[in-house]
Amino acid sequence: MKQIFTLSLLLLLSIIHHRSQAQCVAPSLRFVNPVLVAGTALSEGATYKFPNVAPGIDCYIKLEKLNGGATLISMETPGQGYSDAWQPIIKGPGAPAGNKSWIDWEISFKTTAGDKFHFPCLDIAAIDVDGDNSVTGEFIESDGHTGYNLPNPSYLTLTELPGGRLEAQAPIVNRPSIDTSALDVRITFLYQGKEKVKLKLGSRVFGDGPSATERLNCIYFKRLVMNNYFVLPVNYLSFDAMSADSKITLNWATDMEVNNNHFEVERSLDGIHFSMVAMVMDALSVEKGNMFYGYRDQAPMLAGKSMVYYRLKQVDVKGDYNYSKTILVKLQGSTRNGMQVAPNPFHENLSISFEAAHQGSATFRLQTTSGQTMTSRNITISKGQNTLQVNSLGSLPRGIYIAQLVVNGIVINNQKVIKG
Repeated sequence: MKQIFTLSLLLLLSIIHHRSQAQCVAPSLRFVNPVLVAGTALSEGATYKFPNVAPGIDCYIKLEKLNGGATLISMETPGQGYSDAWQPIIKGPGAPAGNKSWIDWEISFKTTAGDKFHFPCLDIAAIDVDGDNSVTGEFIESDGHTGYNLPNPSYLTLTELPGGRLEAQAPIVNRPSIDTSALDVRITFLYQGKEKVKLKLGSRVFGDGPSATERLNCIYFKRLVMNNYFVLPVNYLSFDAMSADSKITLNWATDMEVNNNHFEVERSLDGIHFSMVAMVMDALSVEKGNMFYGYRDQAPMLAGKSMVYYRLKQVDVKGDYNYSKTILVKLQGSTRNGMQVAPNPFHENLSISFEAAHQGSATFRLQTTSGQTMTSRNITISKGQNTLQVNSLGSLPRGIYIAQLVVNGIVINNQKVIKG
């Protein structure tokens, strides 16, 4: 009975606090292109700047402490989840049962002139707080919030901690992909007048056995009120791109469309400012109810560019619209902040070459298409051209793998390679 009373009281306080913020509109912030500005990448004390999260405002996120064997794999993961969100990948030690690992974060803001800044109110929503369907469940803990939104029903278990902190723990149930409409694995914390926000992101192990120890977190900095969620008119099966000779071919597929009117293809050279380059009305083909679309971008302005971003704006019959994830395309012939892997197909060894804009550290991982890391290498890098040799891969099963490169805490490239 005490537990039921405590949860009821927390829900009541949430409603009260939420109403107290009714006169303040939380900003919608965009988190893209982080840069390491202090400390060592992926280590305690590392501080990353996300520029222009709002006009004239930069966000600084500091990794304060690694706890329980947690490690930071990537500070941001473009091409997955939502382009506006902060999406760090955190790895825990896994089994045995009872292990808890997490990272302490400090979040603050400054003007582009370097002056301290805080928003009158701020909403931080954790999307996809779930598990691996085996033994691991994620959690998020907030300190200093004035309220929260928790949809009903919810998989998350709330624990009120000393000092007004609140922890939301997920079970091991997994929600495929990342979806803002999955309300049962979402919580939003509300803040007022905070110069700094403290969060903990991590996971717990509830049993012995294999687990997915690398967890992708998706943290939105915008108002996501429960009653303005809706079922998206389009459910994407895929959205990807291929480049050749300064031409980029986009392909996407859907398995459900409700009142869809058309798609608008939008392009950006900086990942922030997008413009429409094409309107796609009809699918190229339909197979077993799945719709397959395509568009080739052959604009002359692509020549000489090293990378380009794309997203889809889906417009329904009423004129309402939603955006897909943003994908980053490395143009062939460009190596800056890119990666070249050879040979492909490979048998025993791989050679990885890339150009880095700054000195620091890099991690190369060879993963299965389901995300399991088969081998990884950490190296210290210098500004300019770098080369890494990965040997003794002959025992790997034949098939398709993903070669991933992380430079100074940022995933900058994923490439498919074939083990022959």
